[in-house]
Amino acid sequence: MFLDVENPSLVEIHKAADYIFHVAEIAGWDHVGVDLDFDGTDNVPIDLEPKLATDEQIWKFAGENILRVWTEVESYSQVLKSAGEKPTEEIWLGRKWTREDLSMPFMFHDTKGN
Repeated sequence: MFLDVENPSLVEIHKAADYIFHVAEIAGWDHVGVDLDFDGTDNVPIDLEPKLATDEQIWKFAGENILRVWTEVESYSQVLKSAGEKPTEEIWLGRKWTREDLSMPFMFHDTKGN
């Protein structure tokens, strides 16, 4: 994993790139991408280039995969809507919102919250 649990403020982009390539080797380039809250997204492909990622792989990673997934999710939501399913927020009465498990490692130390 590219996280340095002992020194979370010392995370380097090349470690993230190594992790991305590891996941791509296992799952394939159709299944890797940047999360929406990833800081520095504009700089990600630059560090992938020395690893010899193809332009197609970088395009998938930098946005095409998430757009494909969103399209599939939207299509499935239309299937559910046609079947009479209601959105979760309309049927989940009495729910209580809780914070995430902040004991888990985060990519950047400052994103851990208060």
